[in-house]
Amino acid sequence: MNINELNNLIQIEKINGNISVKQISDGHHTFEDLYKNRLILFCVLCNSNPNISWK
Repeated sequence: MNINELNNLIQIEKINGNISVKQISDGHHTFEDLYKNRLILFCVLCNSNPNISWK
């Protein structure tokens, strides 16, 4: 299966209400976990460097 086929399957299942994209996992983290961690890291970086960052 290639990436386009996989993305199409995900879209179909999302439209049908069978899955939440946030809960798709690589076996260790969900997309929701990764997004939350990215947000926290961005906030920490901005707060650690207020003279050169924006938020």
